[in-house]
Amino acid sequence: TTGDGVGDLIIEEHDVEGKFIRLYNKGDETISVGNWVVRSTAGELETTFKFPSRAKALPGKHVTIWSSNANAEHQPPNSYVMKNQIWPHDRCIRTELLNPDREVNAWRESVLNQSFNGVQYGSDADKNCVIM
Repeated sequence: TTGDGVGDLIIEEHDVEGKFIRLYNKGDETISVGNWVVRSTAGELETTFKFPSRAKALPGKHVTIWSSNANAEHQPPNSYVMKNQIWPHDRCIRTELLNPDREVNAWRESVLNQSFNGVQYGSDADKNCVIM
């Protein structure tokens, strides 16, 4: 798994089974994420979640966006459950956090590698996701 970002709000984790995406505000100030979008792509599937206009990411806290089938509680500002949507999952997953101008502020990518003695998560440069 690899990822990067340009600010204090990062994509800390995206569940490889499509249950949730977890953001983390690593800074010491509240970040207004109203109208920001989390977009996740896996194979041919893409799911987006747009934050409500007054949404905030509190300093030092996680924000988790759950698939509708994850059996989680909707408790903003730290937990959102999507309505009738699930995060896509496949061998290769790319998740992006887009600001209201649709610029990528953070991204995370995971490639699932099968091996003879289990499952490995890795990111060799020649095995990265290709998004067109």
